[in-house]
Amino acid sequence: EKDIKDKFFEYNSIDVDDNDGTVYFLGKAFENKSRRSKKKGKTNYHFELYKVDAKGQVNTSFKYADKFISSLELLKDGDRVICVGFYGKKDEGKYNGVCLISLSPNSLELISDKFTPFSDQFMTDKYGNKERKKEKSKEKGLSAVDFKGLYVMDNGDIVVNAEEFFITTHTYMSSNGGMRTYTVYHFNDIMSIKLNKDGDLIWARNINKTQTGLNNSSFTSIPVGDNIHFFINCSDNIKKLSADRISFKQTKSKKSNLYVITINKDGNFDFKKLIDDKESKVYYKVNNGNINLDNQTVILIGKRKKNTRILKLEI
Repeated sequence: EKDIKDKFFEYNSIDVDDNDGTVYFLGKAFENKSRRSKKKGKTNYHFELYKVDAKGQVNTSFKYADKFISSLELLKDGDRVICVGFYGKKDEGKYNGVCLISLSPNSLELISDKFTPFSDQFMTDKYGNKERKKEKSKEKGLSAVDFKGLYVMDNGDIVVNAEEFFITTHTYMSSNGGMRTYTVYHFNDIMSIKLNKDGDLIWARNINKTQTGLNNSSFTSIPVGDNIHFFINCSDNIKKLSADRISFKQTKSKKSNLYVITINKDGNFDFKKLIDDKESKVYYKVNNGNINLDNQTVILIGKRKKNTRILKLEI
């Protein structure tokens, strides 16, 4: 229990130690009875980490006055608890890199923290070369980032998968003269970043895509060996961009093709079509896939009208 109004405490992440059932809970607490990230020029929030086990409860808090961190993802990793997120300059409200904060799983004392800027490769993936020169404002950072997966590889490397997600609201005049509004959900670029155990950047890639709506958008990802696999729905019309980049485009649900994008250990990625829409009576809901890391499998639900299928992919 915490003596604070719900709106001033924002849930971030939870993880459970499978060995002894210890629960780790991470949240973001706003200060001074305000949800503003800054107040009087100072950072107006801190993060709180709770450990709950059979013996009771322990908690700690930490804060970075010179950084902007929207949220953190939590994971128990052997002899430490890690909190991973995207950070930026405190005055801009955008993201310029990735951070890794390590704490003791017993005392919750801080072991280390590391703030690593995005690489040139990542920014070129995102904006290309000409666009980066033309619009320097984009160099300030990214916004609207949504966590989609945090994994520790067999060798201790850490992979963070995220997506550019935002919502827009539009107003129009109906045929009877009244004003109506509608909401659009945008699921755009895939972001994948690999760090070593200490938080140093190994590679960072941005995969361009544009999707809207809740039916056949977003992705499911799974790490297997040294590779990261992303399952997405998209059109056959894969657009070529500058700087040898490509962009995956959306199509109607009934014409969705199932693709897999694979990033290898060196950060290079390739893709191939798994199922053509002409070969299937359904489209697969890649935004809510079930992954099994032990068996290296992904299960997707397929729907179209009265038709339902279950697809099991073995990597």
